[in-house]
Amino acid sequence: MTKRVKATRFTKRFHLDETNPSSYIELEVRPGKHVIKLDRIEADVLNAHAGKSLACMNAVCAKREAAASKFPHLFYGIVFDTTMAYVIDKLTPGRQWARAVRYRHNDRSGVKMHDRLGPKKILALSKAEKTVTLSPPLTKPTRAGYKGQNGSSRAGMKTRLVVPMGARRRAIEAGLILVPTTN
Repeated sequence: MTKRVKATRFTKRFHLDETNPSSYIELEVRPGKHVIKLDRIEADVLNAHAGKSLACMNAVCAKREAAASKFPHLFYGIVFDTTMAYVIDKLTPGRQWARAVRYRHNDRSGVKMHDRLGPKKILALSKAEKTVTLSPPLTKPTRAGYKGQNGSSRAGMKTRLVVPMGARRRAIEAGLILVPTTN
C-alpha cells in the first residue's frame, strides 16, 4: 500500500465569466475529506447551460442536493471542471468567494459530453441519470521515510524503475525500446 502525503493548500484562479479571461478571482483551495454521492436526474440536465462551469448539469445537481444537506460543510456554490469539483464553502463579508474545497469526481466523460452535445442530446442518449461521486483528491505517494515490513529502511535495496501499466509494452511495440529476442 502506498503512503499518502498530506495534501497542501494552494490557491487557484477561477474565471467568473468564460467569455472574458480577465475576470477572475483567486481562492485558497483545501482538499476535501469526505465522499459525497450526488444523484443526478433529468431535471438537472434540462436546467443546465452547456459550456458554463457554474451552471453545468453536475453543478445544478449539486445545488439541489445541497438543499437536502448532503455536504458535510457549508455550500455557497460549486465549480466543475473536467476532473475536479470545487465547492465554495466560505464567503468574505462582502459576499465574495473566499475559499473552496477540492474534490475529484467520476463524471469526466459526462462533463465533456455536456459541453459538446448539450442537454437535449444527453437526454436522447439516456445518459442523464447518474450517481456522481465526489471523492477526496489523490495525492502523490512518497518514498521519504518509507520502512519495510520488518522495520528496515529500503535505502540499500535495489529498486526498479516504476513505469505505468502498459507503457513499457507500448514503447516496445513502437520500437522505442530494444528488447533482445530469445530463440
